[in-house]
Amino acid sequence: LFNIAAFGAVATRAKLKNLKSIVCADVAWPHPVVVQIAVLLSTLGAGLQSLTGAPRLLQAILADEILPILSIFAEDPKLEPRK
Repeated sequence: LFNIAAFGAVATRAKLKNLKSIVCADVAWPHPVVVQIAVLLSTLGAGLQSLTGAPRLLQAILADEILPILSIFAEDPKLEPRK
């Protein structure tokens, strides 16, 4: 609720409804580019997290034999995924 009140205090209704700009970037301190860089870094972090978590998820699915057709990718479940 605080965010709603804060955005309402710094922007007009038309500005809040505009989908072509980021209101957070417009009111960011010290510069609007700070928010754009933060969004980019957050996206890269989520992508890297997916790359590191996917092999473990696949290994768990194979260890539980949920999808037998993927058994060609199975290795020893005690080993960490390496690829």
